[in-house]
Amino acid sequence: MKSVYVKFKNNEEISKFVNVICDSDCDFDLVKGRKTVDAKSYLGILCFDLSVPVRLDIYNENDKILEDISSYIVEQE
Repeated sequence: MKSVYVKFKNNEEISKFVNVICDSDCDFDLVKGRKTVDAKSYLGILCFDLSVPVRLDIYNENDKILEDISSYIVEQE
């Protein structure tokens, strides 16, 4: 498992992010505090405060997905 932090500027970015990861056959979770949601769920992502980074857990060792989502990855604040 790998973990990175992601941040979204608007709903359009969320939609594009979900489309990218839905093409992958691995599982993804977004985690903030005690909340965990399936990162492939557009509505699930909307339950988070999007003004701060959210941890993305990636259950795959393939680095290609990191390249695909690189525009959303940020440093933890």
